[in-house]
Amino acid sequence: MKTEEAKSLISLIRDSSAADVTVVSFVILPILLAAWSLFLNSLSALETHVEAKGYLLAVLLVIYIGGVFIMKLFESTKGKRERAAQHIRNRLERRNTHLGSFDYIRRTVNPEYSDPFLLTILDEFPDDFRRAQIKGGKLGLALNESSEEGNT
Repeated sequence: MKTEEAKSLISLIRDSSAADVTVVSFVILPILLAAWSLFLNSLSALETHVEAKGYLLAVLLVIYIGGVFIMKLFESTKGKRERAAQHIRNRLERRNTHLGSFDYIRRTVNPEYSDPFLLTILDEFPDDFRRAQIKGGKLGLALNESSEEGNT
């Protein structure tokens, strides 16, 4: 497997939902365990150590589950920004004004969204959002008209 293929596979796992990873794991995991079991049975050095095969399979299972968990835990920042943009878009579409201050977005969407993170959303999704000045001089986001028409 080439490095680029491995990176694309890791990105695919990171960008997929937890439900997708769980369903695919239920399909792939038995196949992987069966393949490893056949491989371990073919090793003549392990013929007398039946328990060792079970322990090795258990270790491989833990490594597989741990690897998938770690990839999901350290999800790509691009995936986080895309999901955040979709949540913000959904929230702003429900408002008649189609705009909201950063404080409003934090209050109604996710309190962990910092100002720099929201500015990154503006930079990364210029077709969907524009900078908005809210009453009182607050910085905010507004949906672009093309974004509103494309989603309705």
